Amino acid sequence: YRVYIPSTAIHEDIVVSIDVPNTDILACDFGPHPYSFDGTVYLRMSYRDIELPPGVEPQDLSIWYWNGYTQEYEYISTWNNIWAEWIVGYTDHFSRYVIANRTS
Repeated sequence: YRVYIPSTAIHEDIVVSIDVPNTDILACDFGPHPYSFDGTVYLRMSYRDIELPPGVEPQDLSIWYWNGYTQEYEYISTWNNIWAEWIVGYTDHFSRYVIANRTS
């Protein structure tokens, strides 16, 4: 898991954390949480070491974040590198992010 924060997207000194609470569900908590940026931040999450469920193809995967207000996961814009087995997501805030099947 990686995060890229352009210098124009941040307005103060912060300590960034990346916590993977359970590697079986492809979830990652990026912190501090909640934190909003002044621009786009890039998150990279890997699914290399996970066996995908039957019928799910790598191109079906995308990144979703937990919206505490709606109590639902919401899709973020993503780019999937199926050969390297990782996905880049574009966001403006930190939260819990998961890799999930885009079609369900």
